[in-house]
Amino acid sequence: MKPWWYLIGLVSWLSTCNCIAHGTTVTDVSTYGFFVSFIKPALCGGVLISTDPPWVLTAAHCILPGKTPTVVGYGGSQMRRHYASIRQSVTHPLYVPQRSHSSDEVFYDIGLVQLTTIDPEASRVAIGATGYDQVQGVTLGMGYTGLNEPEADRLQSAQCYVAESSGSMLFIISNATLCHGDSGGPLLAWVDDHYVLVGILNRIINAYDPDTNNTSCPVRQRLDKPMDNAFVKVAFHMDWIVNTTQLPAQALTASAQTVLLPYSISGGLKVAEKSITGLVITVLCTVLCNYAP
Repeated sequence: MKPWWYLIGLVSWLSTCNCIAHGTTVTDVSTYGFFVSFIKPALCGGVLISTDPPWVLTAAHCILPGKTPTVVGYGGSQMRRHYASIRQSVTHPLYVPQRSHSSDEVFYDIGLVQLTTIDPEASRVAIGATGYDQVQGVTLGMGYTGLNEPEADRLQSAQCYVAESSGSMLFIISNATLCHGDSGGPLLAWVDDHYVLVGILNRIINAYDPDTNNTSCPVRQRLDKPMDNAFVKVAFHMDWIVNTTQLPAQALTASAQTVLLPYSISGGLKVAEKSITGLVITVLCTVLCNYAP
């Protein structure tokens, strides 16, 4: 059983590609319709912050020259349901894409990817404001499921706790293990009745790969210290996101304004998304019909 991770100071770079071992398989395809998986040539996660135009937020090291994916999957727990090609990718201008003992590159390990087209079924997630320390969160990924284990064939989720933030970084505690293939995946917090995006995974601290030619899940570098997960704080980079996407901050932080309504299909329950406007019209029609002579 993997130990719990506790917050430690931000230390030197140890791993650039981080799936979730001991996570929970996501069965409801509509729950995280905003999750994106970069599947060719490198495996990484991402999240849709806009659908018109379609923009994905991910880690900068996932989209470096020579590693930039050309195809992504999105739209539910099985990432092969829908595919999209990439129009352009942009890394943060202050990101330093080389291995070093400087932590500066970690702070800016964030990137944006614009897709060519996207299916109307896909959804977006709102970017959360600051102030999400000491809250419960959720991480998502489709990387490796354990040391020397295969990649996940369905989206995995894990509950976590946002222990503390440090400038532009967030650190989490969880009893699941993040692995290669999870980089760029989101850290989500539940606010009111919807998820908000608060972080992007970019590092596993105090970790190394036992076999660099066959990477799956890293192991602890020091047995007296647990592995930690570091996320870039998305709100810290809001100005850069706005300038790059040319989308107003109000649009990026607004909730998707959808209500989840169950309906029966072939004897089972499925979740459907209906807009607030549609729901109001439905209620008004019901009331008028009930009072019709």
